[in-house]
Amino acid sequence: MRRIFLLALTGALLVAMSAGTAAAKGPGSGKGASKGQSNGKGPATVTYVFKGQMASVAEDGSSFEIALRGGNKAARGAVASGEPLSLAVTPETKVELNDQEASVADLQAGDEVVVQAKAPKGAASFTARTIPAERDEQSVPADESAPDDNSDAPAA
Repeated sequence: MRRIFLLALTGALLVAMSAGTAAAKGPGSGKGASKGQSNGKGPATVTYVFKGQMASVAEDGSSFEIALRGGNKAARGAVASGEPLSLAVTPETKVELNDQEASVADLQAGDEVVVQAKAPKGAASFTARTIPAERDEQSVPADESAPDDNSDAPAA
């Protein structure tokens, strides 16, 4: 009788351990979940961060180009090309210029931007989700910035 009890107890313990191990792994931890795969649902979506300078904005405001200078690990492939990167814009794209809400039409060539986009790993085209931009505005207009050299000269 004691032997049957020990066998039953061992069997129950094995079942509990295997159920606990399966629950601990959780969803997304099976084969194919690493290396950009997510349980047979296609490639994993990653966040791309592109840093650079605004090059141009399409007249219809549907896209823009930036001259890339850096980015996160996911964006390195696009940055390495050295070519300006074109990104699409949607009505959901959030744009800020000097910490104020703005639109893509408010952006100008030369503005410093950090663009975030979500796309499958290894993507070649991107839609901007957020575009925080900074414009270095001069407080004095260019034509008034330098004093006239003749103003201090004695009259001849």
